[in-house]
Amino acid sequence: MGKDNEGVARRRCLHTVKQKRAIVRSATARGNIKATAREYDIKPCQIRDWRKNLMGPTDETSSDNNDDEGIIRFEPFSTRTSKRRTRSHGRMSTLPADVKETIEEHVKYLGSSDLNINVKAVHRFVTSRCPQYAASITNAQASEQKIRRYLHRNAKLVERRYTRVAQNTRYDEDVVRDYLSSVNNFVWDLGIIDPHLLLNMDETSLPFDQPKSSTLALRGARTIRCRTTGSSSSATVCLTVSMEGDKLGMLIIFRGVPGGRIEKELRLLDAQKGDGHRCIVQQKNWNDERGMRAYVDLIIRPWVGGRRMTSLLLLDDMSAHKCPPVIDALAQHGVEVDIVEPRYTGRVQVLDVGVNKPFKDRVRCLWENWLHSEMQRCPNVVPKVTRPLVREWAVAAWNEVTAVSITNTWSAVGFRVN
Repeated sequence: MGKDNEGVARRRCLHTVKQKRAIVRSATARGNIKATAREYDIKPCQIRDWRKNLMGPTDETSSDNNDDEGIIRFEPFSTRTSKRRTRSHGRMSTLPADVKETIEEHVKYLGSSDLNINVKAVHRFVTSRCPQYAASITNAQASEQKIRRYLHRNAKLVERRYTRVAQNTRYDEDVVRDYLSSVNNFVWDLGIIDPHLLLNMDETSLPFDQPKSSTLALRGARTIRCRTTGSSSSATVCLTVSMEGDKLGMLIIFRGVPGGRIEKELRLLDAQKGDGHRCIVQQKNWNDERGMRAYVDLIIRPWVGGRRMTSLLLLDDMSAHKCPPVIDALAQHGVEVDIVEPRYTGRVQVLDVGVNKPFKDRVRCLWENWLHSEMQRCPNVVPKVTRPLVREWAVAAWNEVTAVSITNTWSAVGFRVN
């Protein structure tokens, strides 16, 4: 896979509206935005922007565009009844106009800056900026409730917990088609005609303790108990599948000191099992550049063997996957790398679409069976999950994932070979 020259400044090139429309028509006729972008030495996102701005938005982009999802907007309060199609504006807010304007400006600033928004802080800010309103307040709690109702009715703001970046659930089908087309064309350019040579790898977590978040209990019971091992440890497992349904060996990453006792025990365990699955330790049990180099040496190199055929490995957009030492190490074994479209792994990455969840469900089932048997054997002793036991569950669960389910997932996503 070719790499851009690092450190070389790109020459800025200006295009007229006529040229932009010609490029958009060329990409539409070809059906491949990335190839067109390479031909004209521009970025694919520019072609999409030109198509949206100059040609008009498509149905998919107009319905699925959620870039302004987090912008706070204040609108006049109104409700629509379910029985009659009429609008009831309800009781109007008694806040003065200058107070409303102050609230709106401050809340928009806090929201755009990702700062905490709470009614008490907004109330303190308003009273400091609007002295006339502050002098008229006789009950601070009632004044806060007015502001709370105004924020809820006019800006639809409610109490929410902080979250991480939300998983993308709306996919622009143009982006999906462009990515799949670029990968399929890349496979054709590499001369890959054997489905065994198209691979996908992804990491997924493997907690030592895997209780479900809910259970069946009597209605109205005030306390619902769940007995577990109480372990907070976890591991990371690297799963790899091919388009033919092959399952490569797993790389299981535990937490530990590299070169220490735990790593020596795991290395001895791998040698005793001899099943192609390998374990390593990291200071923190997730994958990084060192873990990827171990993945190349322990998983990819034995799989390649003595073959001298080019293969393609699809990886998600993670810094450890794109670092030059890892790319070069894979290239030495004839493995090219293509990065999955960012924020679209739930739609176009095979392992995310149809392999990771069945694998983890089987691991949880094995954990539950083990926990029940241990509780029956020693009811008063909390069982301990060990690393060899986690490895055993992972191997058993991986063996239960069928080749048919893997090949069906590749086909459902839209990948093709010749």
